[in-house]
Amino acid sequence: SYEQRGNTIGFKTPSYDRARTLVIDPAPSLTWGTYYGGTGTEGGWPNHGLAVDGSGFLYVHIRTESSTGLATAGVHQTVANGGADALLVKFNNAGGRVWSTYYGGTGQDEVSGMTTDNSNNVFLYGMTWTETNMGIATTGAYQEFCGPCMMGMPMTYLAKFLGSNGTRSWGTYYANAEPTIAASDGIVTDAGGNIYVSNDYQVAKFNPVGTAIIWEYNFAIDGVTAITDMKLSAGGNAVVTGITLSTMGIATAGAY
Repeated sequence: SYEQRGNTIGFKTPSYDRARTLVIDPAPSLTWGTYYGGTGTEGGWPNHGLAVDGSGFLYVHIRTESSTGLATAGVHQTVANGGADALLVKFNNAGGRVWSTYYGGTGQDEVSGMTTDNSNNVFLYGMTWTETNMGIATTGAYQEFCGPCMMGMPMTYLAKFLGSNGTRSWGTYYANAEPTIAASDGIVTDAGGNIYVSNDYQVAKFNPVGTAIIWEYNFAIDGVTAITDMKLSAGGNAVVTGITLSTMGIATAGAY
């Protein structure tokens, strides 16, 4: 804030260490920046996002139509499998690439949510048209099959990658999806390694190994509902916000 003393206007500051230099409104400077892409098209809302792990490494996810040249050796998937694939890239805090992997099958694969856990693993959440056993789900996962994909309709998916080297730990299909559903996908993890995901009208809690849903809540009872954001409270509860036309299953007794 500022204050005026007679004909002089100056800054008004709270208490600070007067033995140190006070910098007011410093000029911003770019620490580093980089392009990342290939010969095809990358990006497209909502298929791009950013996460930071506990060690300060940066993870970027995008949608790509570049079939080669973006992945590094030794990761889960070094070439695209067809259509558009998800792409997951890890950078150090100086802007250097650590590793990069494609993720997808023979159909179109979108990615709209990403998070890390306390062990610096990274999770992708998105939507896919890729059919069963073609690069999305792993054996023993919660859902290994994509029935709607065989009829040209998408499903959401959830996948876990090791932050150290970009290999996949597991992947699972989750729920039927509409082509617009990925715009509101959310994903967070808790201290126990459980994963919470949300789409337009559902919230679900997965166990850390992707083999089971611990609980699931559906808001779509009698009207259109769209979850727009999700966070985890200090007590480990999933908190969501959104919009709805529903008159049931939303408000609780005694609430605002």
